[in-house]
Amino acid sequence: MNAHTLYGNSKEERNREFFALLDWIAQRAKASKRMYFKNMILMADLNMEFDDAENKYSDILQRLHQLESNLLAGQNAARVNFPFLEVHPDEVALFHTNARKNQTFDHIAFFIDRKEKGLPIGSLNKGTGKVSINGYDYGVFDFVELCAQAIYETNFHLLSPFKRKVLLKNVKADISDHMPIWVRVPIPGA
Repeated sequence: MNAHTLYGNSKEERNREFFALLDWIAQRAKASKRMYFKNMILMADLNMEFDDAENKYSDILQRLHQLESNLLAGQNAARVNFPFLEVHPDEVALFHTNARKNQTFDHIAFFIDRKEKGLPIGSLNKGTGKVSINGYDYGVFDFVELCAQAIYETNFHLLSPFKRKVLLKNVKADISDHMPIWVRVPIPGA
């Protein structure tokens, strides 16, 4: 599924749309015995802001755990994995996906049938990138950092506020205001 939730006029409006989307996906997952494809992958710009990151993440993770518990309780059990809501083992903070590098708007999430062995469940997030070059991993293609290095020959976070503003204006106009995110899933049978 590809989704781009409304940015809207308020954070509350964005939150309601995000949780309504989760509820809809949960209903689809519960009905999976009637569906041809039982696994779902969500690729989305969710436009969720995390100004109060610690509380917001804990609220969302709690809601996701409730969602997963409800899905696991049924005959057609499913697991939920939002890897970009967890700190990658090689990082010290969550990935930021916008060009300003201060929000995690973009997500790839998995809603996985209990019998599925190839897609990553949430418990694998802590070991990403460690198993093999063909194993599960995820990240962000940080073209803002590449541009800062190429143009100013220094890290983005070391730029003066003026240079940062100029760089972001050009990056947003010529490339994008969101950085690409990616997930590598294991090769079946490898």
